[in-house]
Amino acid sequence: MKKLLLGALLIVGATSFGAVSSELKVTDDVSDPKKYSGSGSLGLVSRGEVVDATGKIMLIITPTVSAGADGTSLAFEHGQILVGGSSELTGKFEAKVVTGANNEIIPITDKELTVKLYAEGNSTVSETTQGSYSANPINLVGPTGSTLAYQLTNDSGLQGNIYRGTILSKVEAKNTAGTFLDRTGKVVVEVTNLSATPQS
Repeated sequence: MKKLLLGALLIVGATSFGAVSSELKVTDDVSDPKKYSGSGSLGLVSRGEVVDATGKIMLIITPTVSAGADGTSLAFEHGQILVGGSSELTGKFEAKVVTGANNEIIPITDKELTVKLYAEGNSTVSETTQGSYSANPINLVGPTGSTLAYQLTNDSGLQGNIYRGTILSKVEAKNTAGTFLDRTGKVVVEVTNLSATPQS
């Protein structure tokens, strides 16, 4: 009975989370316990884009911690949060300006580079002050009463010629259960009046 229950739990777990499952076949039914064999496969997917900076000046923004599947966003996977609890996750990114076939990093200053965090609270997109959570937290639709807020931390800034930023994502779970998905927040990196010469 215990073996059957465990088998049922494993099958439910595999199918519930979209895992790969394949039935093992009996290869030796004489012995006790029986012996099973089989195989399964897990596909590999690689995505990306090759960019040529030759003769150009390019701003490159790269998520380094909590990167989204396509590498163009920060993805905060909060998982399960108990009603009345909270969850805070960290994401990090880098921004730099490059040129030439060797992607040489161009020197940049705080006057030429600006990073801003925007979050939509109560249907109004507003800039969030660095070091503080967004003043108007996002009301999450699924779990009624729960809110989401973002923060660009105070230790974010230029380190040499590379901007290294840290974003915090905080969920406060309130009254009811439910799932949520938010795509309203964004980090905007601006370069202004940068003196540079494109390299061939």
